[in-house]
Amino acid sequence: MPTRTATSGRLCAAEGFVMKILYDNQIFNMQRFGGISRYFVELFDGSPELFEVALSLRCSDNLYLLNSRRLQGKIREIAVPSPSFCGGFSFPGKSFLLHLRNKYHTHSHKRTNRLHTETMVREGDFDLFHPTYYSTYYLEPLRDKPLVLTVHDMIHELFPDDFRKRNLTARWKKELAVKAARIIAISENTKRDMVRLLDLPTEKIDVIPHGCSLRRPDASENAAFARKTSLPSRYILFTGSRKTKYKNFLPFLNAIADRLREERDLYLVCTGEPFRLKEIARFDMLGIRSKVRHYEADDAMLAYLYSKATLFAFPSLYEGFGLPILEAFECGCPAVLSNTSSFPEVAAEAAVYFDPNNTESMREAVVRTLDDPDLRQHLIAAGAERTKRFSWKKTVALTAETYRAAIHAKNSGYTENH
Repeated sequence: MPTRTATSGRLCAAEGFVMKILYDNQIFNMQRFGGISRYFVELFDGSPELFEVALSLRCSDNLYLLNSRRLQGKIREIAVPSPSFCGGFSFPGKSFLLHLRNKYHTHSHKRTNRLHTETMVREGDFDLFHPTYYSTYYLEPLRDKPLVLTVHDMIHELFPDDFRKRNLTARWKKELAVKAARIIAISENTKRDMVRLLDLPTEKIDVIPHGCSLRRPDASENAAFARKTSLPSRYILFTGSRKTKYKNFLPFLNAIADRLREERDLYLVCTGEPFRLKEIARFDMLGIRSKVRHYEADDAMLAYLYSKATLFAFPSLYEGFGLPILEAFECGCPAVLSNTSSFPEVAAEAAVYFDPNNTESMREAVVRTLDDPDLRQHLIAAGAERTKRFSWKKTVALTAETYRAAIHAKNSGYTENH
């Protein structure tokens, strides 16, 4: 197949051609849902006038991808057992059993997807390659094609003990950061950490924040959810993963346990993976097992949970951006956040902050927000204003600029023979 050149794409008045961007399948093999896969699907769906999307993926169970406006119907869905398998019964160890079942079930599909990527990279019919995670398996066939890397956080470098010793993510990330023509950091804090930990030049890194995909449910949607979902009248909301230590879930649980026991109508509501045995044991030890609930949540359900929560708590020790902050703001939910990493950069004055390493600081921030309805209303209004600064449309437009800069830097003097 002939190598793609600058003039081989659809003509575009501004640039002379529409860039064709090849994305691989890594994150869509790893996530059924999650922030990184959502980010890439938002790039796909928001880009039709800016660049052409080529996705080297044959099959996936990723919910965002399967519902993509641009790619819907083009990806074969993998039927993966849900947490309702085994008759929907709950029992100790069910979440681990589900993990093993899904891992075995999807292994062959991952291999199929990877071979498909390697074939597409070798064929070379694209202008730039944007991997969706950090594995370097494609570097040899990529040769001199320009590469853009998005770095979502520096968690593997800052919290290595949270990961298995054979995890190669930090090593891969360093190799790709050196190879990349341009790097996208999703916050200024992530950029500073990259420069410090990877010894990278600041001018190579573009900061492009995320947008928000959720919207606040309207009255009819709320009524529909209320008919089929029983929620506590007052609850603290904790969204996303809890399984790694830097998420700080168990220390946060210790901080709010007294308040959960004291207030009859106050609950903790969690989304993400089902509760693990270690978490259930902690609920029992703290005497709050009956005060903690878990809900499986797609985007619509997640927006409903935010909109009805008394407050949203995000006690992580570190995040590269903190997308749930924008989700809470968009859905009218007061936010109580860690004062670390990117959180103040994203939320500014629209949140109550605490020290995530201090139990009393976490407890005080939660109690103060629970007890002050005027403060909660102020936070809701401030969050609504803050979220106006972020949009996926802006993210996609800035990403297209980075792509153009990378192609120019790597292939200045593009010719028909390139």
